[in-house]
Amino acid sequence: MASPVPAKQQHSPPATASASASASSAASSSADLALPAHPPQWTVDDVCRWAQTQPYVAEVAPALREHAIDGHVLVNYVTNTVLADELGIAAFGTRVRVLEAIEALRW
Repeated sequence: MASPVPAKQQHSPPATASASASASSAASSSADLALPAHPPQWTVDDVCRWAQTQPYVAEVAPALREHAIDGHVLVNYVTNTVLADELGIAAFGTRVRVLEAIEALRW
């Protein structure tokens, strides 16, 4: 008499469950990061969220918050001199990258 073969258990691959959780998490993160379309209307929080997504700009996000830089101020009044003298950004290269990112917002 042959011994019965155990029934095969079906398991979801771990990657599938993880991928679903990651996709769901990414979707909610994207929704959380959605910014108003018109940068001059951004709040200080919006500016800081935008800054965190930009290379070189992320490191100056604390200064943007400290100095209450909202979208209107960001696109109309932030200059190389303001970055250096008012916000204390000493590195010229960082200031140039920040100004390039701001210029991209204007267009």
